[in-house]
Amino acid sequence: METLALVKPTPKELLLNKIEGMQKNNLTAVQKEKLAYLKSEIVQGFKTLTGRYFGLNAKQILELPDKEIEALFLLVRKRARKTSFYLIMLGLSIPIFGWAVLAVSVAADDSVAITFTRSLRKFKKMLGHEFNPIEVK
Repeated sequence: METLALVKPTPKELLLNKIEGMQKNNLTAVQKEKLAYLKSEIVQGFKTLTGRYFGLNAKQILELPDKEIEALFLLVRKRARKTSFYLIMLGLSIPIFGWAVLAVSVAADDSVAITFTRSLRKFKKMLGHEFNPIEVK
């Protein structure tokens, strides 16, 4: 967190830091289990979508430096978000045709993008604004 004071943090910043620490340290066992599950879905979705979008396998991803993995994660997230948005809107807006297309896309394994974006959104919501894709790997 950025500090506005020159020498020491302001009382507001100290309180916010303390609250963030309490939230992270006071996760229940159920929340930790859910975070682990979401993390595994995010990792699996990232590997699958990276392979689909860029033709990279898990071994090639691990060879990349952290900065490049972070950039790759942002690219995959952007494409997956767009794909899941279009699939969901198509399924909701056009009743019968959209449902058929959604069913075919799920059968064709396009639902990975929806699962990836949904898990990522839940993961960020549970952890707060501090999300680092490198820690997830």
